[in-house]
Amino acid sequence: LEKGHIMMATCDKVAQEIEYYARTIPEYKAFFTKENGDEIEEQHNVAHQINLAGSQRMFSQRIAIYFVMNALNVDSRLSKQRLNDCILAYKTNLQQMLGSNINTPEIAAALSETQKDWESIETLCQNPKEEDINSILEKSSELFNKLDALNLLYESHMDNLFMEH
Repeated sequence: LEKGHIMMATCDKVAQEIEYYARTIPEYKAFFTKENGDEIEEQHNVAHQINLAGSQRMFSQRIAIYFVMNALNVDSRLSKQRLNDCILAYKTNLQQMLGSNINTPEIAAALSETQKDWESIETLCQNPKEEDINSILEKSSELFNKLDALNLLYESHMDNLFMEH
């Protein structure tokens, strides 16, 4: 578990550095900044939506880890807090994604599919039990795969926007 936490922190740092570098590329930076220098609102920004989809994939996996830790009563106070933090972050991101005006009908349908899986995960997380570990791992994996497909839809949308400009 300790190695898992170190890996999660490392992945977070790598993602931060990639985002920092990407924002130095003019074509990518254009998704965040208007011609007058003002920031583009997040709900209008496909790059932001891609970041959210990536975060959702990460949270879907971390929630499973913290669920297992809670169910097995490992570092229960901290793992319960981390589980709750991941759930809150996932829900916050989901609301932002649902409220984006760049969602195509295909993206909206994919988001709807992820919501169904999310609801079953959230229900299980209300009372983590050892006998539900296999179920949470399966549901988390299914959600991850759907979020991965959603991320590809956003990336395709971004590619189309690149070609338009």
